[in-house]
Amino acid sequence: MTTHIIVDEKGLHHYCNQDILSSIPYAELHPNPETGKYDVLLTEYDESAPSLCIYFFEPALKKAMRKAVNLDIDTVITNGNLLLKNFVKGILIFRPDLKVAPNVLDLYHLEEFNK
Repeated sequence: MTTHIIVDEKGLHHYCNQDILSSIPYAELHPNPETGKYDVLLTEYDESAPSLCIYFFEPALKKAMRKAVNLDIDTVITNGNLLLKNFVKGILIFRPDLKVAPNVLDLYHLEEFNK
Protein backbone atom coordinates (compact mmCIF):
# COMPACT_ATOMS: atom_id res chain seq x y z
CA MET A 1 0.00 0.00 0.00
CA THR A 2 1.33 3.44 -0.94
CA THR A 3 1.77 5.72 2.06
CA HIS A 4 3.20 8.73 0.21
CA ILE A 5 4.41 9.95 -3.18
CA ILE A 6 7.52 12.02 -3.81
CA VAL A 7 8.78 13.85 -6.91
CA ASP A 8 12.53 14.50 -6.87
CA GLU A 9 15.42 14.97 -9.30
CA LYS A 10 15.17 11.31 -10.36
CA GLY A 11 11.43 11.06 -10.99
CA LEU A 12 8.12 10.20 -9.31
CA HIS A 13 8.17 7.55 -6.57
CA HIS A 14 5.47 5.69 -4.64
CA TYR A 15 6.56 4.74 -1.12
CA CYS A 16 5.31 2.45 1.60
CA ASN A 17 6.88 3.97 4.71
CA GLN A 18 10.61 4.07 3.76
CA ASP A 19 10.51 1.56 0.87
CA ILE A 20 9.98 2.49 -2.79
CA LEU A 21 7.08 0.48 -4.25
CA SER A 22 7.30 1.87 -7.79
CA SER A 23 8.95 4.70 -9.70
CA ILE A 24 8.77 6.56 -12.96
CA PRO A 25 12.38 7.70 -13.42
CA TYR A 26 13.04 10.56 -15.84
CA ALA A 27 15.91 8.53 -17.30
CA GLU A 28 13.50 5.77 -18.39
CA LEU A 29 11.06 8.01 -20.26
CA HIS A 30 11.05 7.48 -24.02
CA PRO A 31 10.13 9.63 -26.98
CA ASN A 32 6.86 8.94 -28.76
CA PRO A 33 7.54 6.20 -31.35
CA GLU A 34 5.49 8.24 -33.84
CA THR A 35 8.09 10.77 -34.95
CA GLY A 36 7.04 14.40 -34.63
CA LYS A 37 4.38 13.77 -31.98
CA TYR A 38 4.44 14.89 -28.35
CA ASP A 39 6.19 12.71 -25.77
CA VAL A 40 4.27 14.10 -22.76
CA LEU A 41 0.60 14.75 -23.39
CA LEU A 42 -2.91 14.79 -21.98
CA THR A 43 -5.40 12.11 -22.86
CA GLU A 44 -9.09 12.29 -22.07
CA TYR A 45 -10.38 9.06 -20.52
CA ASP A 46 -13.74 10.68 -19.91
CA GLU A 47 -15.19 14.15 -20.20
CA SER A 48 -14.38 15.10 -16.61
CA ALA A 49 -10.61 14.89 -16.31
CA PRO A 50 -7.63 14.58 -18.64
CA SER A 51 -4.82 12.21 -17.68
CA LEU A 52 -1.12 13.01 -17.95
CA CYS A 53 0.55 10.47 -20.25
CA ILE A 54 4.19 9.68 -20.92
CA TYR A 55 6.00 7.09 -23.04
CA PHE A 56 7.73 4.37 -21.07
CA PHE A 57 9.60 1.29 -22.30
CA GLU A 58 7.53 -1.87 -21.84
CA PRO A 59 9.99 -4.80 -21.58
CA ALA A 60 7.34 -7.47 -22.24
CA LEU A 61 6.42 -5.84 -25.57
CA LYS A 62 9.97 -4.61 -26.27
CA LYS A 63 8.76 -1.15 -27.28
CA ALA A 64 7.82 2.24 -25.90
CA MET A 65 4.18 2.46 -24.89
CA ARG A 66 1.99 5.31 -23.72
CA LYS A 67 1.24 5.14 -20.02
CA ALA A 68 -0.94 7.33 -17.80
CA VAL A 69 0.86 8.72 -14.77
CA ASN A 70 -1.18 7.27 -11.94
CA LEU A 71 -1.10 8.56 -8.37
CA ASP A 72 -2.64 5.40 -6.90
CA ILE A 73 -3.02 5.80 -3.18
CA ASP A 74 -5.77 4.76 -0.76
CA THR A 75 -6.03 8.16 0.92
CA VAL A 76 -7.07 11.53 -0.48
CA ILE A 77 -4.21 13.36 -2.18
CA THR A 78 -4.73 17.06 -1.64
CA ASN A 79 -1.61 18.02 -3.59
CA GLY A 80 -2.00 15.65 -6.56
CA ASN A 81 -1.93 18.43 -9.15
CA LEU A 82 1.18 19.92 -7.54
CA LEU A 83 2.90 16.51 -7.63
CA LEU A 84 2.09 16.17 -11.34
CA LYS A 85 3.17 19.76 -12.01
CA ASN A 86 6.52 19.08 -10.34
CA PHE A 87 6.89 15.84 -12.30
CA VAL A 88 6.31 17.72 -15.58
CA LYS A 89 8.69 20.47 -14.44
CA GLY A 90 11.29 17.73 -13.77
CA ILE A 91 10.78 16.37 -17.29
CA LEU A 92 11.36 19.87 -18.70
CA ILE A 93 14.54 20.29 -16.65
CA PHE A 94 16.05 16.79 -16.69
CA ARG A 95 14.75 15.58 -20.08
CA PRO A 96 14.73 18.61 -22.40
CA ASP A 97 14.91 16.19 -25.34
CA LEU A 98 11.26 15.20 -24.77
CA LYS A 99 8.47 17.28 -26.36
CA VAL A 100 5.76 18.38 -23.93
CA ALA A 101 2.36 19.22 -25.43
CA PRO A 102 1.29 22.87 -25.03
CA ASN A 103 -1.94 21.87 -23.24
CA VAL A 104 0.17 20.15 -20.53
CA LEU A 105 2.13 23.37 -20.02
CA ASP A 106 -1.14 25.33 -19.86
CA LEU A 107 -2.79 22.92 -17.42
CA TYR A 108 0.10 23.08 -14.96
CA HIS A 109 0.87 26.78 -15.58
CA LEU A 110 4.34 26.05 -16.92
CA GLU A 111 4.13 28.36 -19.94
CA GLU A 112 7.47 29.99 -19.02
CA PHE A 113 9.21 26.71 -19.91
CA ASN A 114 7.76 26.85 -23.42
CA LYS A 115 10.22 29.61 -24.45
